[in-house]
Amino acid sequence: MFFEQVVRPETGCASYVLGCEESGQCAVIDPLWDPEPFASSARRHGTSIRYVIDTHTHADHVSGARRLVRMTGAELLLHEQTDLAYPARRVKDGDAFPLGT
Repeated sequence: MFFEQVVRPETGCASYVLGCEESGQCAVIDPLWDPEPFASSARRHGTSIRYVIDTHTHADHVSGARRLVRMTGAELLLHEQTDLAYPARRVKDGDAFPLGT
């Protein structure tokens, strides 16, 4: 398993990449606008991005979630109470989504 933090220095906003080299899958949490740091992380670890997860509506930066989903074919996950009109799998507290071992 691996875990990486991606920070935008100008704002201090943080995103995360976590995954499993054995399964070849990873997830990106709260991606910033530029998808390249996340795609690079996935490549570096020999994984593909399976999930893109926005944990909340971002008032402090523009989310890159939809850009990353279009670029990778990953599944977008949003909390069931998120008030956004675009398509995504709605999840609730306690839901699980496997990444590997």
